[in-house]
Amino acid sequence: MNSLVSALLGGPRVGDRSPGRENNFDALRFTAALAVIVSHAFPLSLGPGTPEPLDQFTRGQMNLGTLAVDVFFVISGFLITQSFLRTASTSRFLRARVLRIFPGLAVATTFTAIVLGPLVTRLSLSQYFSDERTYTYFLTILLHNSANRMLPGVFDHNAFPNFVNGSTWTLEAEFLCYLAIAVLGTLRVLKPGVIVGLLGVAMVQPFFPLLPIGDPWLAYLDFFRYFAAGALLFLYRDSIPVNRNLALAAGTILLLSARFGRGLNSLGVVLGSYLIIWAAFSAPGRFSSWAKHGDFSYGIYIYAFPIQQAIVYFAGGTMNPLVNILLAVPLTLAAAFASWHLIEKPALALKSTTPRIRAPEIVFEPRPQ
Repeated sequence: MNSLVSALLGGPRVGDRSPGRENNFDALRFTAALAVIVSHAFPLSLGPGTPEPLDQFTRGQMNLGTLAVDVFFVISGFLITQSFLRTASTSRFLRARVLRIFPGLAVATTFTAIVLGPLVTRLSLSQYFSDERTYTYFLTILLHNSANRMLPGVFDHNAFPNFVNGSTWTLEAEFLCYLAIAVLGTLRVLKPGVIVGLLGVAMVQPFFPLLPIGDPWLAYLDFFRYFAAGALLFLYRDSIPVNRNLALAAGTILLLSARFGRGLNSLGVVLGSYLIIWAAFSAPGRFSSWAKHGDFSYGIYIYAFPIQQAIVYFAGGTMNPLVNILLAVPLTLAAAFASWHLIEKPALALKSTTPRIRAPEIVFEPRPQ
């Protein structure tokens, strides 16, 4: 028994490898962003409800896009919790989060409404620019209900009609998670026990509704589960092993759950979140320079959907999903490259350079040596 425990729980801890930038988070986020393109290609090219490979493999439990967003939220939970605990004040923490989300989104929204929209609308330019929807579309920048905002005459004859940027709706959930961390940290209760309690509520809600909420808030609660799991993995970083055997066991259980069609969503919160953090730290340094030319994952995420819709539009309204992927990836990478170097990186440079030190009483105590 002792040898089994040692095989599964032995080895270095996440806390031993997480202080610096020797990790694979950038590569994981980049891969997840590309996975969203692959997932969206099927319904955008052939119509709503078109299954994609992972959806079929898991018997409807999860598609590749959902998996990718879950990866984003686990990584975000880990890094955002770390960021708050290492930032000198709540205001500086929030400033950094605003600068990461909104400048890039504002430019992407403007480009979509002012450049892409006129190119693909079935209306005349005068009709397009006199329609109030052209201007209410800019409310996308405020995050709430963003994916449902339409541009007049844009994509309404596509296989997946009317939706202009169906990816942006998750950004509201992301920013709400940032605010939750800020509130908990400011109240000095950003502690493992509190996060465990909140995660427990989120886990129980689908089975025994505790709160009278509906869509999209149920979906946001689902994302919060993964964010909270990532936060806990950071708070318990000095107790969590970076262990290949444990990762293999977790992966095996998830594969069996996927094939048998039961329990994947619940198991994924715990086992899947561990796998993501294991992948981030299992080979430190191997992909740590992935983003040396730029962090393109956010740009990919906010530009891919309208680019894929435009490709379908020019293809006549429907097309082969694989062709959509092959065309969308380089075009989206080009947009993400420009977004990073022209908008996101300069915006992030506006963050305060004040030393990042926070009161020690809210930092989770390291494990004894």
